[in-house]
Amino acid sequence: MFEWIEAKRFRNLENLRVDGLSRINLIGGRNNSGKTSLLELLFLFAWAGNPAVAVNANVVRGFVTGQDVSSLLNPWAELFYKWDTELPIKVIAQHHSLGHLSLEVTSDSSKLIESPAILSASKSEIVFAQWILKFIYSENGGYHVETRMAMTDRGFVGVPPAKEAPFEAAILLPRSREGNTADVNRLGVLKTQKRDGIVLNALRIIEPRIQSIEESSVYGSPMIVGDVGLSQLVPLAVMGEGMAKLAKIVLLISSSQNGIALIDEIENGFHHSALENVWKVVELAAEQFNVQVFATTHSYECVMAAQSALKAEDFRYHRLDVVDSNVRCVTYPPESIKAAIRHDLEVR
Repeated sequence: MFEWIEAKRFRNLENLRVDGLSRINLIGGRNNSGKTSLLELLFLFAWAGNPAVAVNANVVRGFVTGQDVSSLLNPWAELFYKWDTELPIKVIAQHHSLGHLSLEVTSDSSKLIESPAILSASKSEIVFAQWILKFIYSENGGYHVETRMAMTDRGFVGVPPAKEAPFEAAILLPRSREGNTADVNRLGVLKTQKRDGIVLNALRIIEPRIQSIEESSVYGSPMIVGDVGLSQLVPLAVMGEGMAKLAKIVLLISSSQNGIALIDEIENGFHHSALENVWKVVELAAEQFNVQVFATTHSYECVMAAQSALKAEDFRYHRLDVVDSNVRCVTYPPESIKAAIRHDLEVR
């Protein structure tokens, strides 16, 4: 698990350090305070400097694959602070098992010629030479890798790191284009391992009648359906937004075993009265799959539900604030949250 992380010049995070990370980390703050940016940064970091992740439609906001690249501005400029690609993104962190980790991201064209895989495309295919993204990733002063990705008129061309990502990472964003297929595949893995009971038990928090869940394509595309005692199985989405969201969260955690799960706006889709039970499910899943969870919220009720439901040793609340144009973090241990509220301190 991450113990702390420090980021420089990523999106709106000019210089942010988050200390005291625990198994479950809830991140609050006003709009544009950097909550989602922090999740995206962790996702990029966890993939060991694989530049392909930076053009994933679930990470780079607004980017649409398949469009005419010759008409685009620098497609990854939005990753850089104030869109300034002259200054690198730098991230350092301490991980409990991997030690000291670092990542540097630059937009660099000077060494394009050194990448044979990029130049397997002809030079004429490179639309703009400055549209090169370079990642330099290292672990504990030992493992070190540099990778690049270039924009061509047939899309992105690059090379993933020689080493696989050091741990699993999965992200759930409100704008995610993942669809149902990923959830169906994750459920299939759990069923093969005979561990799908955790999903079923979680769903019973919202729908006590549910007896089983299955994968089905009978409605035209892969989806998860459940037996609630009717004459036929019913898609989870038909049972309500909360059912589909809770299943998605538990399945996301299950797919991140020994890694990190990132959940933006975790409270969406749930009635406030269900939030304590939602957090208990998140904690149980995180323990069973040995996952560190990072989630964001705008909800006071969500913060209080987490404070009430989660074990103190497993939970930290981190509030991001913009101070003199810089994002700063204040971390509240569980016992401090109620006191902060009693003294009218803003925790949302």
